[in-house]
Amino acid sequence: MPENGGGFAALSDVVIAEMSKVSLSNVSANEGGGFHVDGRLQVINSSTLSVQNARAGISGGGFLAQKDVNITGMSKVEISDSQAVFGHGGGFVPAKGLQLTEGSAIFIENATAGGKGGAAYSEGNVVINSSNVSIQNATAGTHGGGFHFGGLNMYNGFMVINNSQAKQTSSGGFVDNRALLTSQSQLVVRHAKGNNSAVLTADCLHIHPGSAFLMDNVKGGHAVMLQNNDCSSDGECSKRTLQVKSGGALNATGHLSLAFLSVAACPNETVHLSGISWSSHSPLLRHQRQPVEIDDVSIHYQPPLQNLLINCEAGFKINSLVATCTACAQGVTLNATNHMLQALSPKDRQCPSKVTVSRDKTSPCDCPTHQIIKANFRGNESVALKDLFATCQSCHNHSYYDNGTCRKCGVLWAWSDGKSDKCHWLPRENWQLACLLMGGAIIVFLAFVLFEILISPLVVVDATSDPLEIASEKVFTITAQGPIVGLPTYLSRIVHWLVSYRVEGTSLQWLDFDKKSKNTVKVRSIGNGKLQLQDVYVPFDCAACKGVMHATKTFPLFAVLAVFISVVVLVPVTWVVAAMSENGFGHVLVTAFYCLLPTAVAAAVLHLPVACLVGWFYRRTPFSAALNEYHKHIQCKPHLGRDATHPRNQGLMALTLQDLGKHFERFILERNMHFVVANIVRPLACNKRESFVTLWGGRQVDYFVSHSWGTSFSHFVRSIRSHAMSKGGQTWTDATYWICSFANNQWDIEAELGTDPMDSAFARALTGGIKGVVMVLDQQVQPLTRVWCLFEFFLSSRENLELDFGTDAGVIGDDGCTSFDIALEVGRKIKSLQVVNCETSSEKDKQDIFDYIVSELGSLERMDEQIRSLMGNMLKKNLSNVGHATETLLLELGQI
Repeated sequence: MPENGGGFAALSDVVIAEMSKVSLSNVSANEGGGFHVDGRLQVINSSTLSVQNARAGISGGGFLAQKDVNITGMSKVEISDSQAVFGHGGGFVPAKGLQLTEGSAIFIENATAGGKGGAAYSEGNVVINSSNVSIQNATAGTHGGGFHFGGLNMYNGFMVINNSQAKQTSSGGFVDNRALLTSQSQLVVRHAKGNNSAVLTADCLHIHPGSAFLMDNVKGGHAVMLQNNDCSSDGECSKRTLQVKSGGALNATGHLSLAFLSVAACPNETVHLSGISWSSHSPLLRHQRQPVEIDDVSIHYQPPLQNLLINCEAGFKINSLVATCTACAQGVTLNATNHMLQALSPKDRQCPSKVTVSRDKTSPCDCPTHQIIKANFRGNESVALKDLFATCQSCHNHSYYDNGTCRKCGVLWAWSDGKSDKCHWLPRENWQLACLLMGGAIIVFLAFVLFEILISPLVVVDATSDPLEIASEKVFTITAQGPIVGLPTYLSRIVHWLVSYRVEGTSLQWLDFDKKSKNTVKVRSIGNGKLQLQDVYVPFDCAACKGVMHATKTFPLFAVLAVFISVVVLVPVTWVVAAMSENGFGHVLVTAFYCLLPTAVAAAVLHLPVACLVGWFYRRTPFSAALNEYHKHIQCKPHLGRDATHPRNQGLMALTLQDLGKHFERFILERNMHFVVANIVRPLACNKRESFVTLWGGRQVDYFVSHSWGTSFSHFVRSIRSHAMSKGGQTWTDATYWICSFANNQWDIEAELGTDPMDSAFARALTGGIKGVVMVLDQQVQPLTRVWCLFEFFLSSRENLELDFGTDAGVIGDDGCTSFDIALEVGRKIKSLQVVNCETSSEKDKQDIFDYIVSELGSLERMDEQIRSLMGNMLKKNLSNVGHATETLLLELGQI
């Protein structure tokens, strides 16, 4: 590839004259793909210069002339399929300027430049005088898709550019100085494409009468961008950035994303917009700092009308403007402020499809339904733009139109914008409705939370009695969990002070609610979920780990608090909405109650699931979790045979009893069998309403257990373990015991007691062929004070069963038992024992048992003698064991 001039290169001027013809094709060079001229190029006197398929590595795809180019005298230049790969002027480069005169023509087709000027590039001035330029399919890598000139002067000239584009700016053309169209000249740009750039960029644009700049179906940011850098007093663009004289035209159609015009004028210059016709959606002129004067401008809009006609910081003046929108259903009109003019199609008025502005005045639109023209505008055919939307008068807010009169809306239907003949029961403004709905929602939410807190039961985690300094009096403390105790301490104390509680499900008869006596209780909070009963007599030591507490008489408290919430929230919200909407306070207050309804209905619907959810959340306590865990470990191995339900086959293994006590040890503490039955045995067996032994599967009974329910359960378990180890040694875990608490069905205790003592499960177990009987004794020797225990003592004696007295230290009289304190207490009890003074929970049972003993022995005193005799033998044996143990210890100490 040659450095310069693919076809030829000239070091001086080149003249093509006298009807000569020069044709070059398939040529390339670094500069001047067709040819390169260091001097001036002239094509004159009907001559023709033709270049096809030329390529320049840098600039001048068709040719490059280092000086000016003169094409005159009906001459013609044709360039096709030319390219400047990295430089300017894809078609040609007349470096110092171009004069196209006297009916000459330039035709450029399919030209591409990597830099500026897709078809042509010149740093000098380009003059087109009575001549034509045609550019088809031109592309620039930077600026000027069709051309890039230092200046453009057209005198009776014609330039048409089709399908041009620039990758950066100015898809049609770029002029460094002035673009002048005069003497019937026309500059036509069709189908120019750019991103957000202009179709034409110049310092200034002057269009004289009879001349026109026409753009058809163009796409870009602006149609024309004028950046006046020539504001000197003698400059061509001085204070005349845009000038379209009367009879001149600046027209465009297409899609422009920013505005038709972008004008950066000289300081203190007034921008004159005239002779402009524009069809698009975009604004005419935006972000203009200098004042604007509009004269003979026509704009054709398509709906929707959303953009400004003009946005001018320094203000504007309109002498003549026409805006049309034939497809707008409501017509078109203008809205003007001091700095902005906007075309719009108002929804509430009927305007013509064409609006004409003359000297800042135009004709008003027809007033909408239920509005009339204000008195000061009646009879005027035109009004000032700034008053265009002030000509019609509506009723005030919260009033309605009634046969030519405005009337105030009623209290139940208090809302209207004054633009119709109807009032509404809810606000029309979204913010007003939102405020009232939000206020109503807050009230209902707070009331709903308060209601759920008050009605949600408190679940008993632990309840126990504690003695006061006065032994006969006790306090009862309940540890509970629930929404109320979850409140801050000062709030929960207020609630507890105002309400009473109905206690249910603790199995404490003196405490649980009775429908007949309606025994509710008062409590006070002592912190950490602990509640202390007030003014309640606690008859005996007791405890529970189950039950619930329901607050009663909560409606007065709820009503007072609900009213307080409503006043605190509703009154301020109502006042704010009333003040801002200029409606009456009473009207708005009624509407606020309307807005309460949907959230109140929602709260009512949500009540049941929320109450269930809250109950489920608080129902699980550490004790209930322990119950569930124990229930999962129960392995039922049912006793087979026809007599499986006989009491002699309702034995509980010592190991099962041991595991039960260990599993619930942290809850049972020193509590007795009353607690265990009510809180553990009955809940575990409640599903099938059967005995605890049945859950595990009954076994044949080895030993019958006689005991008092008042004995500490931990002492009871240790005593049974001691007895089992005494009888079974290493296999003690397999020993089975009949224990009434576990063997009897606590859900049907009357059936277990039978019609008389010998028909009871106690007697049937004792007479069922068991090995023996163990009576569990504690420090108070309570079994010797209970009627049923003495009955069991009697039957075991009658049946010649082995009777053992078990303690947590061992079996009294056994070789391994040296507990002297319990033995002494047993002796004291026997000394004053009288069967007639023993107690039971049922007077009928007591009388039936006494009658049976008398029928067998003749008197209750004979029963006293038998007990003293047996217990005396046990004490002698125990005393002997104590002496032997003492002697052994002294021997080990070397004292004997």
